[in-house]
Amino acid sequence: AADATYLRFDAVDTEPWSSLFVERGVATSALRRFRDGLPLLIVGDSRVLIDCLLGDASTDMPDLKRPVKLAHVGLQTLIESFRVKPPRGQQMARQVPRSDNSAADAAANAALDNGPFMEVMLNETATFITELSRPGTDNIGLLFSFDGAARGNPGKSSYGVCAWWGHFNHDGFDPKGLLLWKGARLGTSTNNIAEAHGMASSLKICVRFYCWVIEQTSELAQHSMVQECEFKHGRTGM
Repeated sequence: AADATYLRFDAVDTEPWSSLFVERGVATSALRRFRDGLPLLIVGDSRVLIDCLLGDASTDMPDLKRPVKLAHVGLQTLIESFRVKPPRGQQMARQVPRSDNSAADAAANAALDNGPFMEVMLNETATFITELSRPGTDNIGLLFSFDGAARGNPGKSSYGVCAWWGHFNHDGFDPKGLLLWKGARLGTSTNNIAEAHGMASSLKICVRFYCWVIEQTSELAQHSMVQECEFKHGRTGM
């Protein structure tokens, strides 16, 4: 029953998702790419949590088990429903140095300082979809990063999530644009627990992002096909 509620997005998650505007031909090509599966990489600076996400480790701590399980549900949903795949020659998740995870850390601390927030960059998302529609862009994919913060450890805590689109290559990931970032407060907890919730949220938001983009591009693509059919049959009203 707990897993069944995982894809119910709360108000904080749904408010930023607005209508997306791209050319209809672009929407059709991008939708095909999304349905074929895009490379995805999840990164965080906790080796233990990354190993848990990949199934290389487990935890018996009650406060960690639930967010780790929810992260697994999100990852499995992405693989089974959206055909996401790891970047060529890599795994789907990777531990990175703290210095390479500064954006998610900044989001977590911004939530502690200023309250919860989520921002989706609509123009950048439209740019991403436009680039995705171009031929010869098989290395375009998504990177989601997560982190947690606790002032006192245990103390007031939060987590942060960021997402970029970019190019995967032999040197790693070349980010081209920030798609979204989110920060949320958790109450009193440890840094590890905050990071675990950040990991779960990163997968949840990733699923929501896929649903939203596919919904938007599907509507545009369908509208385009209806218009083309009407034109061919002389029902344009012109």
